[in-house]
Amino acid sequence: MSKRVIGICVAAVFGALSLSAQSAPTSYTVTQVNGMFGEPVTMTIYRDGSKVVIDHLSGGGATTHSRALEDLNAHTSISWSVDDSSGGCGSATFSGDWGDPFASSGDIMGELAKENAKQSGTETVNGFATKVYETDGTGPNKIRAKVWIDQKYGFVVKMQMAQGADPLKTMLEIKNATFTAPPAAIFKVPASCAAAAAAGPAPTDNQRYAEETGGKPDDFVNAIMGPGSKEACSVSFRIVQAGSLTPITSGVEVLLDRKVDLDHPSTCKDTIGKNNYHTYTGCSLQDVTPQYKNGVAKFDAVPESMNLSVIFLADGSETSALIYRQCASPNTPLYLVLKNPQKVTDGADWMFVKSGKLAGK
Repeated sequence: MSKRVIGICVAAVFGALSLSAQSAPTSYTVTQVNGMFGEPVTMTIYRDGSKVVIDHLSGGGATTHSRALEDLNAHTSISWSVDDSSGGCGSATFSGDWGDPFASSGDIMGELAKENAKQSGTETVNGFATKVYETDGTGPNKIRAKVWIDQKYGFVVKMQMAQGADPLKTMLEIKNATFTAPPAAIFKVPASCAAAAAAGPAPTDNQRYAEETGGKPDDFVNAIMGPGSKEACSVSFRIVQAGSLTPITSGVEVLLDRKVDLDHPSTCKDTIGKNNYHTYTGCSLQDVTPQYKNGVAKFDAVPESMNLSVIFLADGSETSALIYRQCASPNTPLYLVLKNPQKVTDGADWMFVKSGKLAGK
C-alpha cells in the first residue's frame, strides 16, 4: 500500500486544533501500524534530514517486505523488495506529502476540530505521554473518534474511528519512536538497484498520460486517487487506444456501481452468458452498456466515488477501478486509455481531463 494513499485517506477523514509542541524533528525512526484498509500494514520510517527510507511489512510481517529510499530534495524514490532484491528496483518522482508522520498529524488535528473534538484526559500509550481527544459523532461527517496526541511533538500516537453504531477500530498506531539519526547503512541500496538509479525516475502518472494522449501533464487527474471532489458534475466516459486515441465503439460491456460502500461491500452473483456477456444480481452494479454509444457514455450527477468496469467481449477480459470524481467542469471527460485494445493485460490508465485539447470532448 502506498504511503501517499495512506496520507490522503487520513487527511480525507480528518483533512489544525492547535497543540503547543516542539518543532518536528528531522532525524528519527518511527514504526507505525496502519489498519485503515483492512489487514494491518507495519511501516517503519527512517529519516536523516533529506534522506528517508520507508519499510513496508504486510501480512503481519510474514508476507511481503518492501523498502523505498527517498530523496526529499530531489523528490525521487527508489524501491525494491527486501525479501528478494534480484528483481531489480523501481524508480519514481513524487511531490507533496511523502508520508511524514508529523505533517499528517496536523491535518488530523484540523479535522478533529471541525468534528467538535474535546479533550477527555491524558494517557501514556506505548511509552508516549499523550492528550486524548474524542468526538461523539455529532460533527459534520458523523465520525466517532478517539485520538491520542503526543504532548512533546504533537504527532498522532493512536487513532480509532467509526461511523454510526460500528465499534471503534484502530486505524493508526505508533508502536515506537527514537529521535536520533538512523545508522548510515539503512540508506544504502542493493547492487541490483544500480540500473534503476542510473536510469533515473520513471515518468509520473501525468507524464505518462500526456505521452498517451498527446496532451500536457497538467491537463489530467488520476481518476483512481481519492478523495473525490466535493462539487458535483456529469461525466463523459470514453474508451480509447493510447497514442492514436482511436475510440473503442463496440465489443464492450460497461458496468457502473453508484452505491459504493467500502465498509460494507456488496456481493454480486455473476452469470456469464452468450458472447461473454455478464449479468449481475444481488448488488447495485448496473449494466449501462446501452448508454455507451459511438464510443462515449454520459453519466449524470455521478457520486463522489463509483465502481466502473469494462468487459471486453471478444475474450472476456476485464478492467475495473474505483473511480473518484474530479469535476473540472459541469461535464468532465473521463478516459480509459488502453495500451493495446487486443490485449488488455498490457495495461490501461483511468484519467479525468481538466484542461487542454480533450477537455471539451
